[in-house]
Amino acid sequence: MAERLNNVLYLALARRSDGVTVASFGKKMFADDVAKLIASPAFKEKAVPNNRIRLVNKTSAFHMLSNDDGLVAVVVTTGEYPQRNVFGGLIADVFERFGRKNYDWRNSEPNFLTRKFKGDLKSICTEYDDPAAKNKIAKLNGQVNEVKGVMQNNLTKALENLEATEDLDEKAEDLMEASKDFNNKAKKLAWREWLMLQKMRCMIFAVFVIVIIIIVIAICADGKTCAGPADEPVSEGTAAGTVTTPSGSRRLM
Repeated sequence: MAERLNNVLYLALARRSDGVTVASFGKKMFADDVAKLIASPAFKEKAVPNNRIRLVNKTSAFHMLSNDDGLVAVVVTTGEYPQRNVFGGLIADVFERFGRKNYDWRNSEPNFLTRKFKGDLKSICTEYDDPAAKNKIAKLNGQVNEVKGVMQNNLTKALENLEATEDLDEKAEDLMEASKDFNNKAKKLAWREWLMLQKMRCMIFAVFVIVIIIIVIAICADGKTCAGPADEPVSEGTAAGTVTTPSGSRRLM
């Protein structure tokens, strides 16, 4: 299968600390050149994290990039192969897949993980071998990521609006509770005011009655007014009746 590769010709993973290749895949004709490159004195010095190295000869190009853990990816491609596909996609995918395996690559023997990781190396080399197709895929992935970004922003805004709506609902509920408390207090205050008004009316009525009683008592204190009309005296000269005397004469009594 490696002989069918046209653009991505060889892929190897090596330790930066001692220059040991832990896994590799590709055309065997490039194995010696990659081994010499990894064993060179400049390998450990140059292959530092995030330092992209590209060496070009007449027919091929050697790409090297190290991650923060000290694992170095070496990729051999044709000279015309776009390096953005190598550094921007291929090597990143290799590191990502290799990291998920949790291999003990720091203590492994040379090429000990080649057999275990061969399927992933083969899949990545085949995937990136056609740069035109990979560019289309990368473009589609970029569009998908862009759509994801827009959707993520929309989702974030929707969540923010939802939180704002929930806050408004909570505030509305608080206002409703406050309104109920205010109405209850207003009713209690109105009831107290009504009771005070009734008490005031009762007091005024009582004072009015007391004043009337006092006036009546003051008037009745005078006996002439309250005793009524006196009996008229009987005049002595008034005859109460007639009495017939023995002589036959009448005498008024």
